Amino acid sequence: PKAGEIFGGKTLTWCFGSPSVPPSPEITPIILSTPPVISSPFHPNESIWYCNKNPSFTWIVPTNISGIAGYSYVLDEFPLTVPDTFADSIENSKYYTDVADGTLYFHVRAKDNAGNWGPASHYRINIPKRLTTNMHDYSVKWNPDGSKFVFVSELGNYTKGVHDTNLWIMNADGTNKERLTLWDYCQSPTWSPDGKKIAFSTVNELWVMNSDGSNKQKLVTEKEMGCSQEVAWSPDGEKIAFNGWRFEGLWIMNQDGSDKQRLTTNWPLDIAWNPSGDKIVYRIFETDTFEIWVINSDGSNEQKIAIGSVPAWGPDGKVYFSFVVSDWTIWSMNADGSNIRELTEGGYYGFSFSPDGKRITFEHAGDIYIIGADGKGKQKLVETGRAVYAEKPSWSPDGTKIVFESSEGLYLVSDFEKGGGQ
Repeated sequence: PKAGEIFGGKTLTWCFGSPSVPPSPEITPIILSTPPVISSPFHPNESIWYCNKNPSFTWIVPTNISGIAGYSYVLDEFPLTVPDTFADSIENSKYYTDVADGTLYFHVRAKDNAGNWGPASHYRINIPKRLTTNMHDYSVKWNPDGSKFVFVSELGNYTKGVHDTNLWIMNADGTNKERLTLWDYCQSPTWSPDGKKIAFSTVNELWVMNSDGSNKQKLVTEKEMGCSQEVAWSPDGEKIAFNGWRFEGLWIMNQDGSDKQRLTTNWPLDIAWNPSGDKIVYRIFETDTFEIWVINSDGSNEQKIAIGSVPAWGPDGKVYFSFVVSDWTIWSMNADGSNIRELTEGGYYGFSFSPDGKRITFEHAGDIYIIGADGKGKQKLVETGRAVYAEKPSWSPDGTKIVFESSEGLYLVSDFEKGGGQ
């Protein structure tokens, strides 16, 4: 039929060109914009240090219409690393073993089935550095500039009659560990204020040596009066205080061993000089309890100031000590025993001041905390877990490190201000 003719009752019309097709709707690409939300069961708080070197991470899958094709992740020491665009796994979890100590960051990002890579998430973990593996390492004492510390290490088997309790030294970062003594039962190391010498006790003698272990000199002999475990150098470096064993009491002498003077007739422990060097605090055991006493360094004005244990002078000239009510806690008081205040929960197994005297680190329930010297702002610094029990933290003179004793040896927390505390 031709155009214009009537065919089957209808007029035919020819159309030339392409047929009219309705436009397709515009396709909007799906963008993966939500990062995974990371958590860690063994390191649940990003601000706390945990004695666990096997971290595990899980993350919540981000919502995406096309679905998730996989994840790329990495663990390193940088806070804002973006993982590469090669999928490591489809699983939303990752477990590591025996990772490095210090502050590490886990990073993860997701890829959807449309080929889009999403933004990265970041999670911080903090792991103290294990310096030694001997649970019988203790009595950590920093040198004045904070570059080294000395400690006591028991390496013998006492059940078999093998005795080996000696002094060791290492750098602040845990390197260059060296043995300083080769005798039995060396205790109570204390640095001279200039950091050049270390005084210490043996079974019944008192010695001094250079900080590298050379030039050992006996200052107190067993025959002379005996000595047991307590040695304290005066702030000016001129005097050494110690407790006599053969003749009980608190004694002081010149740093070369001359002019020995007996100040008391009781049995003093935890001997400590005040910052100005004119008073000494100590504790004694009397009638089933511990008492804290203060005496002038010339032997005058001896007085009991409190019931308690582990006394120490704060940089502010106050006496800080542990006392038990329902649990051991840290208290402070003036040097005459007035103005007693409770500061913390915990602290029986030792505490230490920050160099500026504004904060205290202490142990409570096997973990390490920091609190203001006024008792405010308590923060947990280290959570050890049930397998490790921490005690006696010691703050470095530069304020950047804390070494603490534990049932697994000595641990170091460094640059912890970056990790904070909770």
